[in-house]
Amino acid sequence: MDELYKLDTVAERFGGSYAKKVVVATALNKNNSFTKYFEQRAHDMDITLVDDILEATDKALERAVGSFWSGGGNPK
Repeated sequence: MDELYKLDTVAERFGGSYAKKVVVATALNKNNSFTKYFEQRAHDMDITLVDDILEATDKALERAVGSFWSGGGNPK
């Protein structure tokens, strides 16, 4: 949780409205209550989560990266 706060603080301080906040994860345990809270907190802070990056296809990665600039929100 501290890392979400740090990301949000740094983005606001140095990027303001131009900043895009993204957390890239190799895998999040979907059956964990902490993960659900983490995902909700990231959403509330306008932080995009890109999960299962090691399992993603090239097309999925292109979509995810493209969504950062198109305002598409969470790429999943």
